[in-house]
Amino acid sequence: NPPAWGNVTGDDLEFLELKNMGTAPIDISNWTLADGVEYRFPTATTLAPGAFVVLAEDTGRFQSRYGMAPFGQFGGRLSDGGETIMVRDAFGRTVLSFAYADDKGWPSYADGAGKSLVPADAAAAGDPALAGSWRASTANGGSPGADDPLPVLVNEVRFDALTLQTLAVEL
Repeated sequence: NPPAWGNVTGDDLEFLELKNMGTAPIDISNWTLADGVEYRFPTATTLAPGAFVVLAEDTGRFQSRYGMAPFGQFGGRLSDGGETIMVRDAFGRTVLSFAYADDKGWPSYADGAGKSLVPADAAAAGDPALAGSWRASTANGGSPGADDPLPVLVNEVRFDALTLQTLAVEL
């Protein structure tokens, strides 16, 4: 859930994204999102390997905030308290279905504190139903259309007390 921006609330900036983690294009024509949010992908929609498709609750406000146009606008809202996300293919078969929450180990900063819920490891396809497969985004508002960068961790600073100079910073 992104932070409020100007006179726009974080709920108005909600987005979700799908990423093709495979090595071949995926035809997502007429795939649907169901349950908490609703969307049907148009005919002739293909997701290239490594590519993202971003859907927003309000495309105009999203574009103003992030400087990019989302692929489309979904109906409904993403619940801050958790809900089920379901993706079905053009034949109605469930491709992905999982529930997220705002307790029991789920990242608390992604629950109204300005962070987005992102995969803990962008390179691995963990079980999306497990809280440990997710983390709060590094930046407020997330990084729609791109993998979220891992936070930088400073684990050592070398300082010379005689000269009052920093000698090295280890990341």
